[in-house]
Amino acid sequence: SAIAEKEPFNLPTTSWWLGNDICNVEFDNKNNNLTPETVKNLENLCNQAIREADTDVKIHVTDKAGADKLGASTRGLPDDHAGDLRVVELPNNLDMNLCCGTHLKNLRQLQGVKLLNIEKGKKGKVLLNFVCGNRIFKMLDFAVLEHQAGLTKVLKGGPTAHVEKAAQLMSRMTLAEKGLKNNLMDLAKLEAANFNQKLQDSKEQKLVFDRHNKDGSNDFLIVMGNALDKNASAFMTIGDEKIKNNTFMFVCLSPKIEEIANQILELIEGKGAAKNNKLQGKCNSLKKRKQVVALLESVMED
Repeated sequence: SAIAEKEPFNLPTTSWWLGNDICNVEFDNKNNNLTPETVKNLENLCNQAIREADTDVKIHVTDKAGADKLGASTRGLPDDHAGDLRVVELPNNLDMNLCCGTHLKNLRQLQGVKLLNIEKGKKGKVLLNFVCGNRIFKMLDFAVLEHQAGLTKVLKGGPTAHVEKAAQLMSRMTLAEKGLKNNLMDLAKLEAANFNQKLQDSKEQKLVFDRHNKDGSNDFLIVMGNALDKNASAFMTIGDEKIKNNTFMFVCLSPKIEEIANQILELIEGKGAAKNNKLQGKCNSLKKRKQVVALLESVMED
């Protein structure tokens, strides 16, 4: 903070946090002064100050007038304060401020500081995360010995190739997902077409299109529903039944759907809305699927 508040940074400190693993300082960044290049420059100056700390941190015990004379900021001090104040002086005219906790004897005890990522805050403020001392080595151990080594094994390439290898995998996965989606849409249309043909060829009037696809999406349900005969009755669901406490998407079609919507929702522990011969929403159970199909059959006209 002492360095960041001065030229060329001009970043007022608004708060700070000393965490168990990572610490942070909150800056007022309304002028967008804190850029990646600025952070690197700030880190270099902080580490330079640590290296060049040839004298110990000084503690001055004085009153408010003495603190003002020393040039310490007394912002936030109550107007009616009386008694001694502790003023902390950092070496090489780095800072002079009121004490607010435990301090190092010498800045060199920090060993070094590593500035990490910037987090966007509210009202033009930003959080700058950082680590010092042994925490730098702990983070480096994790990054190199665990994280980097794990990625090398998974990606089948060294650290310099990690980004390229990961990008290739993401590209392949995107293509695979696109292909799967197209195949599912084709499957939805094909299944609907087969049922429509069966509906035309069969003498049996009470036919219900009953389908479940664990890998399907909401688009899958929409495409399949739109491809069915406009007078068809159907119960279509998606979701993996092996996942505990999973939520399923469903679509029910019937010319009489509004009459039986509440009964269906009760059977499948669902929530949804019925409109234009369609009931759709989410449900928690498919155990009574046969009862839903039977209910759809019961309201079909002979």
